[in-house]
Amino acid sequence: MSPEASIRRPCRVCRAARCETWLDFGPQPNSVRLLRRRDEPARTHSLLLAHCPACGFIFIPEPMPPEEFYGADQMATSLFPARHLGDLAAEVKDRLGGGTPLVVYEIGCNDGHFLGLLDQAGLGVLGGIEPSEACAAQARSCGFAVETGFFTGAAAERLLARGPRPDLVVCRHVLEHVTDLDDFVLGISRLVIPEGLLLLEVPDLGTLGGRGDFSAIWEQHVNYFDLPVLRVLMARFGLRVQSARRMPHGGGTLLAFLAPGPTPGALPPAPDRDAARASMRANIEMVRRCFLDLRAEGRRVMAFGAGMRGTMLINLAGIGAGLSCVLDDNPDKVGRFLPGSRLPIRHPEALREDPPDFCLMLPLHDKEAELACMARFPEFLAGGGRFIECLADDGRFLAPRSAP
Repeated sequence: MSPEASIRRPCRVCRAARCETWLDFGPQPNSVRLLRRRDEPARTHSLLLAHCPACGFIFIPEPMPPEEFYGADQMATSLFPARHLGDLAAEVKDRLGGGTPLVVYEIGCNDGHFLGLLDQAGLGVLGGIEPSEACAAQARSCGFAVETGFFTGAAAERLLARGPRPDLVVCRHVLEHVTDLDDFVLGISRLVIPEGLLLLEVPDLGTLGGRGDFSAIWEQHVNYFDLPVLRVLMARFGLRVQSARRMPHGGGTLLAFLAPGPTPGALPPAPDRDAARASMRANIEMVRRCFLDLRAEGRRVMAFGAGMRGTMLINLAGIGAGLSCVLDDNPDKVGRFLPGSRLPIRHPEALREDPPDFCLMLPLHDKEAELACMARFPEFLAGGGRFIECLADDGRFLAPRSAP
């Protein structure tokens, strides 16, 4: 399919009728559903990204059904919490001020980790909604009023019928998963009081696209935002961005505080997406060629990190045949197989007991975690092994590393 082929779906952000193909990765599996057997059947779904020329929005027009994601495979966020959340909770308290107990409602609160930090910061009545029953149950066990389900306009109306509107609505890493943005953001706009705040965090396409980070393309992320596109969407529902900044978590996120009110001045022009697409394509080809060459040389390569971004990197670049296995610290993953590549997941001790020539350090939740992981294996490096780092600080997508 050509890059400019038309998509028969309107833009979810600006409602423009004409969109076009941006990147087409063909059939891909659910990247978080690990296989119990190497020959286990696994369903696939087309992973095609569309582009709206009118506003610059990138999205998956035909996503997987959401019920395929939010079951037992959904990971609790407290296992790998973002490092900025403690400071963020303190900032929220400063922005809202003291006085009477504040009502906080978190959309997609997972296991209640951030609600717990807000509770420690001294905020008042805390609750939310979470689609994964297992995660919602964990949040309820911590004393938070969390219902199981997806947030919609109807869910907002139920909340309003039960009690006061919240002083703070939190929506972190949820908006990128939502197919009906109109209903979702309309529901949020009904909840936010005139003097209240909306705390929003999403993966930042500006950062990811600038680095050509194709590992951040994920079937669960059906929407890809940067600040200009986010302003366009929120302005349609009477919400304006008060402040926004980029954070390093997960390869790059956009953290914004919003409040009711008109957006001052003209909305920004549609960002150009050609450079980001070209960068991702070039990185995919470079990674593919690198591992073809290593395989041709007879080099043995393991990878570390059986998470979503690692799975996507392996599958989208098609390098599974160049790897012998993937290592991971999570005992629940060891003994299972990655979807798509069907690579076995082994305990990290294999790097000491059966050292390869190279170990590909797949993207984790942040760079500090990756560096700490590599530093755990000095004997691998001392024996002549080398790590291959993704998204190195010098701008290279892949970079050999012979020292921690």
